[in-house]
Amino acid sequence: MIIRRSLSSLGIFALLCLAEPRAFAHAIIVEASPAARSTVPAGDIPIEIKFNSRVDRARSRLALIDARGAVVKLDLAESSAERMSALATAVVPGNYRIEWYVLSIDGHITRGNIKFSVSTKGS
Repeated sequence: MIIRRSLSSLGIFALLCLAEPRAFAHAIIVEASPAARSTVPAGDIPIEIKFNSRVDRARSRLALIDARGAVVKLDLAESSAERMSALATAVVPGNYRIEWYVLSIDGHITRGNIKFSVSTKGS
């Protein structure tokens, strides 16, 4: 009886270990553009964030926030299930952060920000 329970528990544990690990993961950034602490030229700035798992785009959002705290909600462009993309237009020099909020496929909400700077065009 004890051996049977131990083998059963071991079998369940083995199945969980073999299951696709992405099913258990929260959405974590694996790539971002602009990159954290980078400097990009002023103007239109394409924003793209790649996560380690699929995200629910209908319940996720991106915003661009300047040094004074002014918020510009960004409309998400079509992209793959692991990416969030948007275009920030006519961005002037200064310090910014992208705030992201996503619902991952595991049902958990994750959020964070990416700080970067914008320099004069061509610098």
